[in-house]
This record gives sequence, structure tokens and C-alpha cells, in this order.
Amino acid sequence: VQAWGEEGMKKMWSAANTKMVGRGVDETPFLRELRELIGDRDIRSNSVSSGRGGRSSSQSLRKEAIFEVSELRAIPKWRAVLLSSGNPATYLELEPWWTQDYAPSVKASKDFYENMGRAA
Repeated sequence: VQAWGEEGMKKMWSAANTKMVGRGVDETPFLRELRELIGDRDIRSNSVSSGRGGRSSSQSLRKEAIFEVSELRAIPKWRAVLLSSGNPATYLELEPWWTQDYAPSVKASKDFYENMGRAA
């Protein structure tokens, strides 16, 4: 937002086909918007009543937020929410690259590009 301004950032966010949000976000308006994008889930509840006429049961559905703003603000380390065009939001468990089989390749690439500016 500092670099592009609020309107510029909104345009970039809106234009992205894939968006990932992890821990460390404290912007309440952004988190409210994210909560709306994630949406609600249906909660089914059953009730049974009995009386002189016998027993009856009923089911009802109510909507409940999948995440509250406070929960989005407190996303744990190594978790994220992924939003991709045409798909429901997905809650991810992230795996650090340095724990993967390809870690040596990533480290070599990282070292190479980090040291490029120092070679001159």
C-alpha cells in the first residue's frame, strides 16, 4: 500500500488470479474483506421435541463465518489461506523449502542470486 497507494493495491489484489495470505496481517479492513471472500459454511442443527401428540424432529440450517477477522489476524506460522479464481478458499499447511528434497537446489540458486551484486 505504501508503494502503490490504496487504490493501486486494490487493483493489483483484484487482478490477481491467485492470492495467498499468511500470518502478520493487521489491516482490519483488509481482513474483513478477506473474511467476506472466504465466505460462510452451513451449520446443520437437529431438534427433537415430544409432547402429548408424540415426538417430532426437525432440522435447520444456519450460516456461520468460516473465519472471523480475529482468527485471520492470528493465522499460525506455517498456515495460509489460498484464494484462486473459480475455487473456494483453501486453508493450507505450508512446508518450508529447506525441509524438502530439493532444498540443496534452492539453496544453491538463492546463494548464486544473492551473491550476484557482490561480484561486481
